Amino acid sequence: MERTADEDIFEWCRQNDAVLLTADKRLTKYLAVQQATDPSVVILRGYLLDVARMEADLLDNLDAIEGTISGEGNAVFSMGPDRLTRVQLLPLISEAG
Repeated sequence: MERTADEDIFEWCRQNDAVLLTADKRLTKYLAVQQATDPSVVILRGYLLDVARMEADLLDNLDAIEGTISGEGNAVFSMGPDRLTRVQLLPLISEAG
């Protein structure tokens, strides 16, 4: 999917009611500029090739992620080893706006 346009990835997620898992933090700028209200995105940063740790952290946070989306709406979740998960509800506020 690395050659797929951001718009196409987000549209697929919207059509399939999916949460996007990515390591690409720049996608938050796209969401902010578009003032998007969906989809939710989980940004997984700092795991390098530690897939087992990433999987464990994601599973540990899954109930909280689902609870936020169900109770408050779509959001961007930023996770990494040895740091708290950060949550920003959508739409994001653009730094330029």
